[in-house]
Amino acid sequence: MDIIKNLGISYRGDYINQGSNIEKCKKSTELGTLYTGFVIRNDGKGTIVDNLSSYYNGNIILHLPTINTNQTNLKNVKDIVISLLPNNLKLLTIDASLLLADTYDWCTVEEQQNYLKNMANGIASLCEFNIDIAIENTGKEKGEEVFGRSISNISDLLVYTRNALVDKYNYTREQANKRVGISLNLRKLRKYGNELDLNTWFKVFYNDIKCIKVNDIENTLNDIDNVLDLVSSTNIDVPILLETKSELEKIVNEYKKFKFIVNKKLNNEPLNFDGYQEIADSTYNEYNYNIASNQSGFTSAIIVIMIIVTIVIAVLMVLVKLRG
Repeated sequence: MDIIKNLGISYRGDYINQGSNIEKCKKSTELGTLYTGFVIRNDGKGTIVDNLSSYYNGNIILHLPTINTNQTNLKNVKDIVISLLPNNLKLLTIDASLLLADTYDWCTVEEQQNYLKNMANGIASLCEFNIDIAIENTGKEKGEEVFGRSISNISDLLVYTRNALVDKYNYTREQANKRVGISLNLRKLRKYGNELDLNTWFKVFYNDIKCIKVNDIENTLNDIDNVLDLVSSTNIDVPILLETKSELEKIVNEYKKFKFIVNKKLNNEPLNFDGYQEIADSTYNEYNYNIASNQSGFTSAIIVIMIIVTIVIAVLMVLVKLRG
C-alpha cells in the first residue's frame, strides 16, 4: 500500500470557482494525482459531457446524484454514467438517500424495510456498468438530517443493497460484497456537530471502505492524523480524496499541503505546516487573468494603441472646434 499514490482531489466547486471539467482534469494532471473526483449535483446542473480521457489519464471517481426513494430520477442517473463510460471510471459514489431522518425513524418496521428495499434496489441497479459502487454517508440536506447519517443506517442499506445484487442480479455473496462498499466522508460526519468517532466507523466498515474523503486539512489535522493511523493499522488500500471548493489556482497549494502533511505522518513527524513553502501559481494573478509573457506583450501593445487612438481623437476634436 502506497498512501501517497492513493491521494487525489474531489472538485466540489462550481464553474466560476473551478472552471470547466477539462480545466480540472488539466489541474489534476499538473499535480500528478492518480485519482480525480467529480460531483454531479442533485439538480443536474453542471452535468459532465466532456471527453475527459483526452486531458486526464488517471482514475475518475464520479459522485452521482442521489436516487429518489421512488426512483423517478434513476434513468437520468444512469444516463450520466453511460455518457462517461468512455472515460476511466474507477468508482461510483452516491449518497445513501435524501429521505428525511425523522420520516424514516418514525416509520413502522415494515415501512422502514420498504424504504430500504427501494433505496437498495436503485443503487444495486447501477451494477450493470461493472463499476464498483460506494454508498456515502450523508450530511444535512437543506438543514435537515437525512437517512444515511449513522453507522446503523449505512450498515442496513449496505446489507440490503448486497442482498439485492444476489437476489436480482445473480451475484454470488462474495461478488456482491466486492462490488458495493462505502465512501467515508469526514466533512459530512462533522455536519452533525459531534466529535468524529472514526474508530467505530473503521471497526465496523474497514473491509467495506472503498474511498475516504477529507477536507479543510489546515483546521482538521487531528482528524487527518486519526484517519492515517487507521488506514495504516487496517492496511486499507483505497483512494483518499481532498474535497475542495477553492478557486482552481488556489488548489495547487491546498493539494501540496495535503501531500506535505501525509509525508510528515509517514515520516513520524509532528503534523504541522512548519517548513512548508507556498508555491506560486504563475498562470494567474489575483484577478484570475492570464499573465503569461506572450499575453502580457500582446496586452501592452493593445493598451499603447488605445492611448494613441485616444490622443488622435482628442486632437481632431480640437481642430474641429477651432475651424468652427
